[in-house]
Amino acid sequence: MKMMLLFASIITFKSISGEDPLGEATDCPRIRRPWHELTQSERDLYINGLMAVRAKSSGDQDIDEFIAIASVHEDEFAPVTHKASNYLYWHGYLTWELENRIRALGGEYSCFGMPYWDFTIEAGREQTPSIFSTGLGGNGDADNYYTVNEYSWPYTTEEFWVPFNCFAQNDNYPVCSLKRALRDNFDMPTAQEIGRGIINNPDFTQFAKWYATGYNPVHLFTNVDFLQSPNPVTTSYDPIWYLFHSMVQYHQAIWTDCYDYDEIDPADLDNHPSAYKPYCVHGSCIHPSKFPTEWMGMGLDDVMHFGGTLQDKEWSYIHDNPLTVRELYHLPRWGIVYDLEKNKDFIKNQD
Repeated sequence: MKMMLLFASIITFKSISGEDPLGEATDCPRIRRPWHELTQSERDLYINGLMAVRAKSSGDQDIDEFIAIASVHEDEFAPVTHKASNYLYWHGYLTWELENRIRALGGEYSCFGMPYWDFTIEAGREQTPSIFSTGLGGNGDADNYYTVNEYSWPYTTEEFWVPFNCFAQNDNYPVCSLKRALRDNFDMPTAQEIGRGIINNPDFTQFAKWYATGYNPVHLFTNVDFLQSPNPVTTSYDPIWYLFHSMVQYHQAIWTDCYDYDEIDPADLDNHPSAYKPYCVHGSCIHPSKFPTEWMGMGLDDVMHFGGTLQDKEWSYIHDNPLTVRELYHLPRWGIVYDLEKNKDFIKNQD
């Protein structure tokens, strides 16, 4: 019952100080809803919007906005972030940025909010995940390098392509098919497990390390060597990845709200190490030599490094604005709000 009570308060904005970077927190909030509770027409807002973003590039990876965002996660610096305290905020920005590119289409997309994939509903049905029947395609063709395009998803490779793993029939770099291969042995966390983790880890370092190392549901789709490290890890080129990280931010918001860390003034976060404390356990932090020193800071005001090509794009927020954990800590400042009325499945399972 404790979880029921804490969830109820997140849907509304709390009053916090600090700027609203885009002036949209109240005018056009990014209301994020659970993917499995949406109608197909509501899901199509994401699918069609994503396809419209892709169509603008006509297969040119130098101008493709989705490719620029996804390239950050495939960059060689990304593994450092996965073992550092800025993990949640770094990934959250990438989700926000794709959300922004869809909103930039205008019209019906103007107030688009990234839905979230409640992956806890997949626990026990990992071999037939429900998200595979919602318009985003399913498993790939085992006889054609696990290609998803025109196998379990109607879109052609020309309409949705990935600039890696160009092995399948008709793949022609950089226009290559999206690929997924379901793992045989993979356990999704239950809602109860996530709930216990939030309750049992009130300290930021505990929570962040537990979350970053405990669950990565999109790895359910990587059951072949060429989709796994040390080969290019292309999960960020999958439309489901952004729904997953919207859910990650949902859990982050719940944890932050549960312990009233969302009521801390951003300027005062330094005095609350239980709300945020920098750390990095990646080898490049422990024995720095490969990357510039300025990339390795994980403090509240250290500028986060984003590799890939995103920062080169004039439309990206980070092109002109350095980002820090302090700036990203409070989601409402970025117009993000979660509609919990829709996600009754996750809430009821906390009793």
